[in-house]
Amino acid sequence: MKIKTILLQGTALFFCAALLISCETSKKGKWTDADKKKARTELEKEFSKLNEEDAAVFSTKELRDKFINCAIAKAEQTYSSFEDADSDETGMSKIGYNCGLALAAELMPSEEYEPSEELEEIDQ
Repeated sequence: MKIKTILLQGTALFFCAALLISCETSKKGKWTDADKKKARTELEKEFSKLNEEDAAVFSTKELRDKFINCAIAKAEQTYSSFEDADSDETGMSKIGYNCGLALAAELMPSEEYEPSEELEEIDQ
């Protein structure tokens, strides 16, 4: 009877340890897939709220995806989690601005676009 109890306790302890080890947490430079998915969902929601004129700038899914991918990558390098990024409206606005500039630069022929300023730094 004691051996069965020990085996059950050992099995329960093993599953608890495996569960704790498998739980991922985001950190600066490496967000979990769940945090990246939350960020993508929130950014897509924001696109749906744009007025007609602003929405026309991101008229194709390809442009929206490039912008979203840029924003998530920059946020991941700047913040330790989606929640941290989501709570810093000013910092995320700078990221949006920088991603917009980067996308504009990519779309314009290089001889027509000469940025007058460097991209804004995000204070953290």
